[in-house]
Parts: sequence; structure tokens; C-alpha cells
Amino acid sequence: MSQFIEMFKGDNQVPLGDICNIEKGATITRNDVLPGEVPVVAGGQEPSCYHNVANREAGAITVSASGAYAGYINFWNCPIFASDCNTIISKDDEKTDQTFVYFGLRAMQKQIYGLQKGGAQPHVYGKDLQKFMFPCPSYAKQIEFSKMAKQADKFRICWLQIAIYRDVWKPSFFNTKK
Repeated sequence: MSQFIEMFKGDNQVPLGDICNIEKGATITRNDVLPGEVPVVAGGQEPSCYHNVANREAGAITVSASGAYAGYINFWNCPIFASDCNTIISKDDEKTDQTFVYFGLRAMQKQIYGLQKGGAQPHVYGKDLQKFMFPCPSYAKQIEFSKMAKQADKFRICWLQIAIYRDVWKPSFFNTKK
């Protein structure tokens, strides 16, 4: 994804908050959680648990707000309950493509991690994400990049699956002990 930075370095740079709504998740405790299928997105890379109510629609980008993975970027194809994270959603889908923003932020993951503040318990704050400079090319360029990035992501997933199958099946093919 370093091509992202190269591709758009000459384009207009704007604060992320100018093109996206950035909102902090809501506090929820284990006692508040009711059994359900809605991922609760907190400070990690995976859902912390599952709830029966969502507070964000499908298509939200999340940035973990605190802990070891503060700044971790994820995209959710399903409704979520945003907790210890910030959500990023395009202000105008006809000007800023949500998929472009997601893959762009993933390409800039190191810079997002660089926004961490605090020693023992690092945090990434919404106010810093608001000011984070992000490329804003034409909508046509955004869509073109999004299509390429989605395709590249599919290939990456296929390669990961191949590696898993290789590791699982290879020993059985070469095991000559009987």
C-alpha cells in the first residue's frame, strides 16, 4: 500500500475531519452487554464481545482508541457497537469514497500509530484524527484506486489461504512413516 502515498502525494491534502465524520464510541461494560451478534469494537484488533444492539451502521471504519493496538484501523461490513474506538464515516458519499478512505488509512497505518500519546496506556484521540492530513483526489481517482485496492486485498486473502492449506497439507503429503 505504499503506492497509495506515491500515487496521491501531489494531490490536495486536507484534514481528515474536513471530509469525514469522526466520532468516539460509547462506553459499555460487560454487565451492560446482552447476548447478540453485533461485534463490540473496543481497543483491540478483534471484537471484545458481542451485543444485541448496534450504534454504527455497516461500512464504518474504526480506529482503536487505547491500549496496545491504539491506532489500529479496521473496516466493518456489518453493523457494530463502537466502544473504545473512533469511527470514521465519509461526510458525502458522492465526494469521498468510504472504501478509498479505508484503504488510504490502512496504507498510512504507521502514521496513524504515530499519533499515539501516553506511555503505559497509549491512546489515539479523535481530535488528532480530525487534523490528520489526508489526500483528497478527484472522486473518479478515488473510485479507481478503491477498485484496485479491493482486488489486491482479494489476492492477499487468497495467498493467505494458500499458505494455510500448504502448512496443513504438506506434512501429510511428505510423511513417509507408517
